[in-house]
Amino acid sequence: MVRWMMGLGLVVLLSTPSAWAQETFPASWVGKWAGPSQYVPVSGDTLDFRMELHIAPTHDPARHTWTIVYLQDGQREERAYELVTVDAATGHYQIDEKNSIVLDSSYLNGTLYSLFAIGQVQIFAQYRKEEEAIVVEMISVNAMAPVMSGGEGEAPPVRTYPVRGLQRAELVPIGGLR
Repeated sequence: MVRWMMGLGLVVLLSTPSAWAQETFPASWVGKWAGPSQYVPVSGDTLDFRMELHIAPTHDPARHTWTIVYLQDGQREERAYELVTVDAATGHYQIDEKNSIVLDSSYLNGTLYSLFAIGQVQIFAQYRKEEEAIVVEMISVNAMAPVMSGGEGEAPPVRTYPVRGLQRAELVPIGGLR
């Protein structure tokens, strides 16, 4: 009787979502996500647009589609990238833009981080899963105009970079495809 009760308890435990719904990246992010996005520059007009992120497995278990779509004023810009697992144990990933550009990325504590530079602009990007949303934030800075301080006494020289703007989106599942 005791064995039967223990067996029943184990079946009930294993059948509850909290027991088997471990959050794994990128599998737990698979789906189509969409929502409003905004670019807020330090000076100038704010730009409002819609953003989508489509994530799906491919035939290669080390790769997922990572398609970013921007929609504004009836125009659609689609960027068909891939998320590549380099070493899941250490959180090492890459976003392959499929044009010789590969962005090194790190998955830490539920967030995918990238830091890259395009010309004079450096961009710090983060994709963070929050319950049933993916929050995207990209901070851009002027990499060519650091502000210097420190360097006196025992203080090391320090460079800071002026922030140029912030892009932020909160994406939720669309079309029941999550």
